[in-house]
Amino acid sequence: MKLIRIFIFILASSLAHIGFAEDAKNSTAKDNSFRDVYPSKFGMIQRTDDGSVTLNGKILLQGNSEKDDFGTTIDYSVMDFQVNKNSPAVETQSHGGRKYFGRQVYRLVLVGRSQNPVFYRVVDLTGKEPFISERFGKNDHWANGYKNTEWGKNKSYINLTGEITYLYTTYKDVQGPFAY
Repeated sequence: MKLIRIFIFILASSLAHIGFAEDAKNSTAKDNSFRDVYPSKFGMIQRTDDGSVTLNGKILLQGNSEKDDFGTTIDYSVMDFQVNKNSPAVETQSHGGRKYFGRQVYRLVLVGRSQNPVFYRVVDLTGKEPFISERFGKNDHWANGYKNTEWGKNKSYINLTGEITYLYTTYKDVQGPFAY
């Protein structure tokens, strides 16, 4: 009798586990085609599964269609961002449906990855409309990875490993590389 109870318990718990796993798989696959969400004064910035960056559903940078120097598609992801510390916390939803609170972002540093060189871009949200910088920081040998960004009001410094720095002037351009 004890063996039958143990068998029924094991069977019931394994069936329950399968059911929970199936529910979790269905809930993530349903409508959550975005990975990262960043609130801004223009709306929600999202990075989608295909490597695109969107603003309120409109594509800012198209992932897997833009090509690098060798014809390989580029997948964008967020490396760093500057937060508006005075903005109220906004409820957002991340990949997998989890909700969290986040503050509005001013600027983002994106990395465009492919099988070949790595490129960086700045998305600036401080002005009257979003600004996307040109590509910078071509990394032929994967030696110049992202280190950090020193955010400023008019000038920001994007530091890569190997003591390489780029200067981003707000809503203008990216200059560099400067080696220190």
